[in-house]
Amino acid sequence: MTDAENRRSERARSEGARPAGEGSTGDDLEFRAMEANDADLKLFHDCFVANGSPRSIAMLRWQYFTPPAGPLLVNLAITNTPDARLAAIYAVFPVYMRAGGKRVLAVQSLNTLTDVAFRGRGLFISMATALYERAAKIGVELVYGFPNGNSAHGIFKRLQWDSLDPLPVLIRPLRTGYVLRKVRAGFLARFFDFPLTFASSPKLASGLEFRTVRNFDDALSELWNVFATSVGFAIERDAQYLAWRLQRPGESYECFALYEHDQPIGLAIIGSTMSSDGSRVGKLMDYYFLPTHTFAGELVVAEAMHRLKARGCGVVWAWNFEHSANHAALRASGFFTMSAKLQGAEGHVGARAFTSLANIGDRKQWYISMLDSDTA
Repeated sequence: MTDAENRRSERARSEGARPAGEGSTGDDLEFRAMEANDADLKLFHDCFVANGSPRSIAMLRWQYFTPPAGPLLVNLAITNTPDARLAAIYAVFPVYMRAGGKRVLAVQSLNTLTDVAFRGRGLFISMATALYERAAKIGVELVYGFPNGNSAHGIFKRLQWDSLDPLPVLIRPLRTGYVLRKVRAGFLARFFDFPLTFASSPKLASGLEFRTVRNFDDALSELWNVFATSVGFAIERDAQYLAWRLQRPGESYECFALYEHDQPIGLAIIGSTMSSDGSRVGKLMDYYFLPTHTFAGELVVAEAMHRLKARGCGVVWAWNFEHSANHAALRASGFFTMSAKLQGAEGHVGARAFTSLANIGDRKQWYISMLDSDTA
């Protein structure tokens, strides 16, 4: 190797990325960790735009520069040319999770991309492996995520993730028009688009009230802690995390809680988006309640349906495992499992431990919701 190549190889090793020349990567690329500056953010942004999957600068800045759990963990492969551009990205962002009864640092894998001109060279696997090694050295204990159909094989087979499939997608139609479009009778939806439910706001007993949440406090953190006592693996939904998560650019989330004499006993987070056919889709991002107050779960779901119907949503989506403590209230409210065929895009869920975390591959140990997927 030349002196320049030796320096480049040593820099890559020190930053946790696989150096050029190893495996099938070649010497035309520089491998390094992403830095928290506008120049690297623009490289990241431009790579996704060039490959037909644009992300906003505001979204990327929020995802990678501001998460409360801390470190920036993104590996870049950059062309050694005067007009340097990204050839590949492997990106994760940090979160705190409960895992086997303790609070650990974890990362979610997303926004991974290899430029079309550099595919077939093993960059995805080599860069992910290097990033996992770097993450483990700073105390990250696991990686998890929601691979799409393109990356699932590499994630599960070559990166040794445990599959937690199937992704538990639930649906609650609110209008006939949505159902008719899904069964390819969309022409009828123009004439037979009727509400399937009144979805009125539930009547509350004395001492109960719904409050819109704009500031998250210790009482709301404790609500999650009590609900999740028996959960094996889940993102910690404490006040700090929720305050960050609900600031996602481009979203209009709404959080409300059910209070009993100034004590929160249930909470829900909702959102909505426009589908490709121009109809509005509701998202029940998450909801939970005190285990001793199961009625609170039914009430916050009913209120969520009322508020999403008021937004003009024809359907509401949710993610929720069948073993979760809050699953029954979803079923009682009319949610049912969405078939993979009707979901459209192929989705998966999985995780991998970097330390000796027992039961990480046991689906029944996990709690997830749409709040866990930053691309939801």
